Amino acid sequence: MLVTTRYGGCGRTIWQVIDDGTITVKSLGTSLRAVIRQSQVAEQVWQKDDERTILRYGRDCTVRRAGKIVKRVFYEPGTLQAIRRGGLWKRQTDLKLCSSAGVLECYSTAGGLYAREVFTYRNGVKAYVAKRGQEKLEVYRPNGKPWICLEGKVRPGSRPIAQRLKPHHNEVEFINLLAGLDLKVTMYGPSGTRVVTQGAYVNRRREGRWLERGKVAYYFAGVKVSRTLGEADPDQWDAWEVLRIPNAQLRSRFLNQMGYARLLEKVEHKVIDTDDEGSQLLGLTVTRDQYPPLGIDRTMRLLRVICPSTGAAYVLRVPPEVKTCRQARHWTLGLNLDCVKEGACFDLVQET
Repeated sequence: MLVTTRYGGCGRTIWQVIDDGTITVKSLGTSLRAVIRQSQVAEQVWQKDDERTILRYGRDCTVRRAGKIVKRVFYEPGTLQAIRRGGLWKRQTDLKLCSSAGVLECYSTAGGLYAREVFTYRNGVKAYVAKRGQEKLEVYRPNGKPWICLEGKVRPGSRPIAQRLKPHHNEVEFINLLAGLDLKVTMYGPSGTRVVTQGAYVNRRREGRWLERGKVAYYFAGVKVSRTLGEADPDQWDAWEVLRIPNAQLRSRFLNQMGYARLLEKVEHKVIDTDDEGSQLLGLTVTRDQYPPLGIDRTMRLLRVICPSTGAAYVLRVPPEVKTCRQARHWTLGLNLDCVKEGACFDLVQET
């Protein structure tokens, strides 16, 4: 630790390096004593008149007045409350990253915010430096070759990034590193040149083309889809494959991309019911050769509704027992189908 004077005046400025020991500074009515261990401040004691404050970093803070304790706060080691303001507040030597042990050092701002963390392997190679406001994080292997590059907001937190980079099912799960909404990911093999994983998170979900451990995959709204749906033009999509997508939001997105008119051109259907709002209840009959092993209903019901605000058309899947647009609409609003059949309904004043 380097100790210097700030206002010593001309010819009175001093400096001193202290690794272990005690520093005592006295002034009129006040005094400060700092205990130094391994070049870091471990304890500070402030005395002003009859008030005495003892701060033991990472442990507790006690305030006494006239010999009585008026305040005492205990800090859990490793938490943000235990931060040493304006410098190194935590050093951990038992962490592993990329299967190699190293030292983690955490730094704070003068205001006590978590500002920066640095991980260094035991051989001296620096694995990464993560700072507040940083838009790009590069992580290196113990041999100094690139391992991971993240472009986006990855903010340091109470749980070190080295711990959040733990592989999950032989793959690093990057979603737990996101501080913002979007993130571009590139992961290299042992050579440091061959890309083994690459893709992007959009709105905190995997999106578009991904390379996963050397294999190409496609995601829409965080859901994995086939290569046909990922690469082909919507005109070439297999309508039955789209209808078999189990995720309702994703299925609606594909149907909207394909277009309602195009869907009707690709599958046989019939109009079962219509109403005054322009909704249509459609029936799609699935033949045996179209029936998938994981299963959808052999007779499907789709409700086509028009948004009163935008005029956009949406296709919603409804139970095959639905017989009218009214039943289908109230089922989509959350009513039990049996109750709907018995006449239960919402009294809709206005739809938005």
